[in-house]
Amino acid sequence: MIPRAEREGQASFHALDDILEQADFITLHVPYQQTGKYPTAYLMDKSKLAKMKDGAWLINSSRGGIIQEQDLKAELKNKRLKAVLDVWEKEPLIDQSLMDLCTLATAHIAGYSVDGKANGTMRSVHQVAQMFNLPLHNWVAKNLPKSEQVIEVQTGDKGLIQAIFEIYDIREDNQYLKSSPQQFESLRGNYAPRRDINKITFVGDKLNCHKLQSMIDK
Repeated sequence: MIPRAEREGQASFHALDDILEQADFITLHVPYQQTGKYPTAYLMDKSKLAKMKDGAWLINSSRGGIIQEQDLKAELKNKRLKAVLDVWEKEPLIDQSLMDLCTLATAHIAGYSVDGKANGTMRSVHQVAQMFNLPLHNWVAKNLPKSEQVIEVQTGDKGLIQAIFEIYDIREDNQYLKSSPQQFESLRGNYAPRRDINKITFVGDKLNCHKLQSMIDK
């Protein structure tokens, strides 16, 4: 049983194995825990990967070590699954053969938006303020780099895809890493500023703007 199911009741949740067998996309958002009641280390191993349906996508933007990388490589070599990885088990010395097999690969930058960094900094400041009784309990990061964006959204599926890539074009980060995997730490340390989707205003086609807004509201 997962932590939330234990707290909130099983009725609103499904077993992981059932989801793996049915879902077209599996995306991982868990902490890395080797021990304890809810270990996540190698959560996605050979047995779990084998349960995924043919042609499904596995996306990991949580922590390296959640996926057994050798088992995933075997599935990718057989071209049964597709993978998008932002995190790796032995960063910064990542498995380049696994990287080459991924449809998209990035250098652990999923949380590296301007807003993500600002929120992380604010939480740290608030914790320090609480511990040492400093007058910084309401401190807010200001003067963030890169102003909020306005995106003109066109009609149809093509217009929606174009807007998504204007929000963030993951293909660029994929190219940077795959062309220079030895620069993993440098790619993280010199990452270009980008804003979170909730800091972007969408104008134009009403239907596509509604779809994009729903990504923020959920």
